[in-house]
Amino acid sequence: MTSLSNEQIVAELKWTEKAIFDTIGVTPLYWRPPYGDVDNRVRNIATQLGFKTSIWTQGFDTDDWNVPGGTATAQSVVDTFKSWLAKFPTMSTGFIVLEHDLFAQEVDVSINGILPIAYTTKGLVMEPIAQCLGDGKPYKEGAGTFKLPAGSNSTTGSGNGNSSTPTVISGNGGKTAGATTSVNPTSVIMTSAGIAITAIFAMF
Repeated sequence: MTSLSNEQIVAELKWTEKAIFDTIGVTPLYWRPPYGDVDNRVRNIATQLGFKTSIWTQGFDTDDWNVPGGTATAQSVVDTFKSWLAKFPTMSTGFIVLEHDLFAQEVDVSINGILPIAYTTKGLVMEPIAQCLGDGKPYKEGAGTFKLPAGSNSTTGSGNGNSSTPTVISGNGGKTAGATTSVNPTSVIMTSAGIAITAIFAMF
């Protein structure tokens, strides 16, 4: 993003905003710069457009984006996540993990690898970014629910076993008329490349 002109940054954000709205009917206020590539100029433009910049915790990239290409494995991603959990008891704050859902392999390692471990780790609670920040209106349209097209995948879970709030959503990007699935809107974060899924792991 930092190599783009002001006009190009606006175009990236607004076209992505439109693509997401056309798919799910709401517009995320939170966005993650691709590759974490952001500076004060980019951040200011995003703010002027009504977006809130969100970055994962330094060093907490799961490397899942390398699984489809074969330079990382599902097991190596899980091992990385477990190494963070080993540090968890000594941390004074929660952490934001970077994950992706562009390819099926990335979704699979999250659903079948990371999430089962996270759900069963004592004291670890997964929360959408907006919820962690106490933001009750994470969308330009407010706090209302939105609809995913029929055939989309969704995974729901509660970090503490007491809530049915979805923490991870994976849509297939296709739009099908007819049945829809309601999901919690606080679980989606926008990137200029599309929809990414981000959850905050917090200590309670």
